[in-house]
Amino acid sequence: MVRIVLMSLVSFFLVVNCAFAAPFAAEVQQPLHKALAVQRQSQRQADKWEGKKQRLLAELEQLEQQQATLEQECGELQQQVAQRRNAIAEQQRAVDEAQRLTSQMEPFLRRTLQLLQQQVDADLPFLRQERAARLRQLQSSLADDTLSISEKFRRLFEALRIEAEYGSSVEVKRDFVTVAGHKVLMNRLRVGRLALFAQTLDKQHSYIYDLAADGWKALDAADNGAISRAIAMGEKRRPVSLVTLPLGKVVAQ
Repeated sequence: MVRIVLMSLVSFFLVVNCAFAAPFAAEVQQPLHKALAVQRQSQRQADKWEGKKQRLLAELEQLEQQQATLEQECGELQQQVAQRRNAIAEQQRAVDEAQRLTSQMEPFLRRTLQLLQQQVDADLPFLRQERAARLRQLQSSLADDTLSISEKFRRLFEALRIEAEYGSSVEVKRDFVTVAGHKVLMNRLRVGRLALFAQTLDKQHSYIYDLAADGWKALDAADNGAISRAIAMGEKRRPVSLVTLPLGKVVAQ
């Protein structure tokens, strides 16, 4: 009888234990599942943040490299700007100097042309048309505002060079010479700027141009041979040799 009672009590406690165990387990497991869910969500969020962190770090590194490149380029550009500014300043100084020289050169060129004109007017009467045309063209060039000062100087210097070469050259030209109011065809001999001679084609009469009288003066017949030889040498029909010309006879007369 006691045994039966004991077995009944055990069975009763087992039934009671099972009845209370199910709700207890459910109460314990529910927070645990929630904790695990929160942990998994936190881990996913942490992984997401880690990925974003790595992307941001990579982007930051790339931006830092770009910044370094831009800073280097900026330094180079600043150096180029400084060089350009120096070049501009140098060019401006050159322009100012050129303007200063131009303001000084213009009067000098005009004065030089005036002196050249006076020299040509007072010179022996040779190549008058050619020399007058050159002076007119030179005067027009100096008045041309489109020409640079260097080009004006070059043209004036060229005219001076040509005029200077006349002083060391010998020229023979057949032309009409007015003597005693009559035009006679003669051989004209120019010896630099020293003298201008003329001789008839038959070599019987010779003349020298007198600047003081602005006309031709007859020479002695004794001078015909020397002038004839000088004309032949000027025309390259005779080898060059010493010849005595009457350069001072006009002054002596």
